[in-house]
Amino acid sequence: MKGNIRSIRTWLIAVLCFIAVSGCSDDHDDTSAQQLSTEFLKQTVWKGERIRYDNGVEYERNSISILFATDSRGSCEEWDASGGETGYYFSYTVDGNLLTIDGGGIEGWWLLMELSEDRMVLASDLEERISEKLVLDRFY
Repeated sequence: MKGNIRSIRTWLIAVLCFIAVSGCSDDHDDTSAQQLSTEFLKQTVWKGERIRYDNGVEYERNSISILFATDSRGSCEEWDASGGETGYYFSYTVDGNLLTIDGGGIEGWWLLMELSEDRMVLASDLEERISEKLVLDRFY
């Protein structure tokens, strides 16, 4: 009788372990990962911060709003800590994880660091003394 109870208990533990393990999903499934593309950016508005660093130490943080109007053109508004506003138009291209912006204050090569449907983090000049980061949340 004791042997049967142990056998049943061992069997139940094995079944529960199987159910627990098989119920787990793979959260690192790259097939559902968002990809940076002109189609993804087109007709969206992103708001957030432009952060500047000098030798890795933050020295400036401005509010920023970016409109990717078409698949190649956009506009940007930036506000500094004193409330001063700057606005400009730009053109852009996407090549894999690289966003290239031509024109205006955020001109340059921006490397994608993080991307989801509602959040995007871009970095520029990572190997230089002065570097920048755009931390953006999707507004529209």
